[in-house]
Amino acid sequence: MKSKLLAALFSLFLLAGALPHTLGAERDQFIFRSTYAFENRGNSAYAITEEDATLSLFMNNRWQTITTRNASHGIVEEKTDQDGNELAVVDLPSEIPAGETLIFFIEFVVSSEDMPRPEIDPVEAGGVDEIPADLVEEYTSQTETFGWNDDLESLALELTSEEGTVLGTVTHLIDWIMANITYVNFETPLYPYETLGDLQGDCDDQAILLISMLRSLGIPSLLQVGVVFSESIDSEKSSLEGHLSSRQDGVSWHGWAMVYVPPWGWVP
Repeated sequence: MKSKLLAALFSLFLLAGALPHTLGAERDQFIFRSTYAFENRGNSAYAITEEDATLSLFMNNRWQTITTRNASHGIVEEKTDQDGNELAVVDLPSEIPAGETLIFFIEFVVSSEDMPRPEIDPVEAGGVDEIPADLVEEYTSQTETFGWNDDLESLALELTSEEGTVLGTVTHLIDWIMANITYVNFETPLYPYETLGDLQGDCDDQAILLISMLRSLGIPSLLQVGVVFSESIDSEKSSLEGHLSSRQDGVSWHGWAMVYVPPWGWVP
């Protein structure tokens, strides 16, 4: 990504709005539009890579349905990454001539409903031994994003040493993060040990820290990222020394942890 930005200016425009009620569904429905612009500021043609042409897709599940409404370019391939996230490779030209700009967009219809909150009674809370073994195997390993050093693991153990339930463990760790980590936005996500060392981070940084602490204790957890719709959102910012600019109109991004808490299952 960094090498790409040396030669091109990348701008992202997000637009969301409510759809007319004529769609006839009881769910909340929105139009989500992403517009991308690659500006070649170099003196020679810039070759488009597959990474440049790959977009993340929203997942379809019980609580939301996503359909493509319109797009400036066709989709060459749909695939998943190593974490199971759905991706689409857009049919873009092979290169951008020097001094020119490539613009493309994709537009989705988002139909969603609220997920009911589980009725949590601490008396019913289960321990780590009640977590299915396959989830422990899949969602407690260290990865490039979720990892820990001795300091992080020791802190997680210290904060939860007297707690016998997963619910209690999660609660103690969240309480500590809320009390000690200051919310600060950064241009790129931080590693968990960076968030812990600086005691600063935004939503996904804090979620990644929580997930890493939980995984070090053998509790399955993962990161989810989604959008928040609100007519009050209208922001524009530039980062990476002016190589990346973005504007959000009616929509913003949010990241959170999903944790397996027996007997209730996956809980955000």
